[in-house]
Amino acid sequence: MTINDDENIIPTSSLKKKDIGLGEISWKKFSNFALTFDPLEEKLTNEELSAIGEKIPKQEHNIKVLRAYLYNWQRIWNNKSYEPPQDFLQQAQEVMSWIHEKLPE
Repeated sequence: MTINDDENIIPTSSLKKKDIGLGEISWKKFSNFALTFDPLEEKLTNEELSAIGEKIPKQEHNIKVLRAYLYNWQRIWNNKSYEPPQDFLQQAQEVMSWIHEKLPE
């Protein structure tokens, strides 16, 4: 999956619970979900950009902000020469579960 692969982009307004794989986390699973977000298409507000600038996701952030965190984390770790540690992946899984909880049935 690449950033420009429009077939894999899921607008936040179209995101469904089934799009988020919960359970055992891996780099591939995290990356596949993180790259369904397109920050250029989502048109983040100044308030949302400020929240992302805090660098620490919070459960009360909206879905778009939480997805932006995951997207940014994926891009950062993708440029390293090694996969992230398990504690990072667990943190990413927690953020994914927050998004899952916020989505309608």
